[in-house]
Amino acid sequence: MSDSDSTDTGVEPQAKKMRRSFTASKKLEIVAYAKSNSVNAASKQYKISRGTIQPWIKTEVQLKKLCGAGSKDARQLPGSGRPLKSKDFDDNLAAWVRAQRREKLRVSRRMIQQEAQRTAKFYFDDDDEEAEFKASLGWLEKFMKRHKFSARRPTTTCQKPPSDYEQTLVNFVLYLKNLRLNRDFHYMYAADETSVALNMLGGLCIDEKGAKEVSVLTTGHEKMHITITLTARSDGQKLRPFVLLKRKRPDPEINKKFKNKLILSWAGRIWMDDSLTEEYLRRTFGPGLFHRRLLVWDSFRCHISEETKKILKELKIDTAVVPGGCTKFIQAPDVCWNQPFKAKLVQLFDDWMMHGEKSLTKGGNPRPPPIETYLDWVVAAWESVSAETISNSFKSCGITNATDGSEDDKIHCFKENGPVPGGFVRLQQARLDETIELADLLEEIDLGQDNENGYASDASDIHSKVELARQFQDSKTKVVFCADTVLDKVIKASRGLGIIIRVLNVAPPILVFLAKSPLVEKYNLSCLEFIVTRSAPARQEIIEEVLKRLPKIKFITQAYGMTEIGLIGAHYPVDKPEQYNAVGKLASNLELKIVDPSTRKELNTGEIGEICVRGPSVMNGYLGNPTATAGTFEDGDVGYVDKDGWLYIVERLKELIKVKGFQVAPAELEDLLLSHPDIQDSAVIGVPDPVAGELPKAFVVRKRDTLTEEDVKNFVKAKAAPYKQLQGGVEFMKEIPKSASGKILRRILRDQVAKADKKPVLSKL
Repeated sequence: MSDSDSTDTGVEPQAKKMRRSFTASKKLEIVAYAKSNSVNAASKQYKISRGTIQPWIKTEVQLKKLCGAGSKDARQLPGSGRPLKSKDFDDNLAAWVRAQRREKLRVSRRMIQQEAQRTAKFYFDDDDEEAEFKASLGWLEKFMKRHKFSARRPTTTCQKPPSDYEQTLVNFVLYLKNLRLNRDFHYMYAADETSVALNMLGGLCIDEKGAKEVSVLTTGHEKMHITITLTARSDGQKLRPFVLLKRKRPDPEINKKFKNKLILSWAGRIWMDDSLTEEYLRRTFGPGLFHRRLLVWDSFRCHISEETKKILKELKIDTAVVPGGCTKFIQAPDVCWNQPFKAKLVQLFDDWMMHGEKSLTKGGNPRPPPIETYLDWVVAAWESVSAETISNSFKSCGITNATDGSEDDKIHCFKENGPVPGGFVRLQQARLDETIELADLLEEIDLGQDNENGYASDASDIHSKVELARQFQDSKTKVVFCADTVLDKVIKASRGLGIIIRVLNVAPPILVFLAKSPLVEKYNLSCLEFIVTRSAPARQEIIEEVLKRLPKIKFITQAYGMTEIGLIGAHYPVDKPEQYNAVGKLASNLELKIVDPSTRKELNTGEIGEICVRGPSVMNGYLGNPTATAGTFEDGDVGYVDKDGWLYIVERLKELIKVKGFQVAPAELEDLLLSHPDIQDSAVIGVPDPVAGELPKAFVVRKRDTLTEEDVKNFVKAKAAPYKQLQGGVEFMKEIPKSASGKILRRILRDQVAKADKKPVLSKL
């Protein structure tokens, strides 16, 4: 046996066991040694196989370039390593992680592995070796490195993702604006109670690395607190803090010392109630003589009680109550004051622990700081919060911003890097809608001189207005936009303006109203010629029922469009009025495809899937999401295209009910229910089920009280597929909750079910 043979047999097994990796600079060192001696000598010296060294010699030039580019610690050449089997799979999994985090949902390493295993079957063929995808820890580490993910410790917890509060926050800002416009407030205030511990320990402590225990000496009074109500004015003026003390017997010396600095309440307790809230209001604000004042505070129970309301009315103070769950986003003390105030208190406490005079009990334990000491701290901490911080906090929380919307960008929670970035666009859109609608009912837009013709809209979506206003701009037609969708009010208002309504632009639930409500019989609607419905799909059965009841109508058609695709997505099929279910043919310069919501594969003509649109009028893209921007725009609607090119909308994707993998459109069941002669109105949602995932549940408004749950279930059973049965139950209501534009508010129904079952309903992401 030769020396070289014995070396090989001795080295190879060792190399397999060690599984080492080398940097580019180390590889060049080994290559240089091999060239100056031999590959066999290098194998012995560095204890690696000759087969490993030989490829490095062939790629020596590339390794030198890599080191020259400053990547001497790199362990692979660019493009080397095992290639991805499916980039789409990898990118979509990363998009799933980011989507979960945008909703503030927890994502763990195990959850990524489980999601990868669940979705891998959609990307790999059965005969592919990746068909049995393991999602190993090694794969996970590389996946996280590719997409720059890391495991982080959660900093905050919340019951709902911030995006859930988006509309609530927008409504609150608009409420404040309208309140200021309607009432001339001389001063605006913000207030909040905050609890302060007598032992104010900081969050971190310096100690030796690796210390298993970090003990900190305190006075032993961590659970002793005082409550301080901080109040300030929008011009930066700080009012005296209202301090609740646990002692009942007042100390005259302390009262005298802090007379002009603090408002002390020797209440014997440290929680606010109605009586203490009254004391706070009277001693802090006093009676209002000539000017109205606005106080912005949270929805704590003693702030909104009947007793407190009486006191506020007496003192001439109006209030704006921050909605529950929103204080961390838009309450000035929570957002801007409390943190620097408490940080200063912690600093003063630390100084006292280091240098202050401390006394001991008989048992040798340290006493808490004297009352005068921590009241001095409260005064110093409140003085440390600058007037500029106070005044800016009112703009950061949308309280004193310009009412025309020019300072909306200063609202901190709506900023691009804020917790609710989508709120800015929604607020701007809401302001735009307000310019179109009257605050009460109507706003006129004259497009001609003849007022014998008219068009009425409920003003809930801008694209319908733009398209129909364009259609009528050359005719002598007056367009009326209605903020109230109640038919009798619309008709009365239009008559007051001398208008005859020829065209209605409404949401599908208004069609149900026209088809079934007895109120319709009160009016002569023979002047009505055209109805355009949008915002949700309308079913042919309801359309035909309206046409039967109002025979003078020439046609009823549906509209499709949204801001993101340039308003108009399809033109009304006015030349084919019998095509009731269609929303038209695709607008010029737009391309459309229908894809499977799960696999994202393009579907054929007549197959139902998610609608994707592309074209020059479509928005530029998603902010900070180049992957989503690169493809077509996914509009969230489910529909199909027939052989003649007509587009049909079936349902919103997020509203679909998933029953054992089958997709059930709530609108389909709702229309089926409405065909029952004893049903006035209906709504359908999915309720959780441990076996099926979700089951359809119906909410029904009866025409006759004799209608039972079994009657409704049997009616659906005879006309729908087995997986569409109302196995989730039937609940009778006096009225289906709907928005101002007539859309069914399914979220309210889901919350009602969750409250009844005392368990959360599956979220619709």
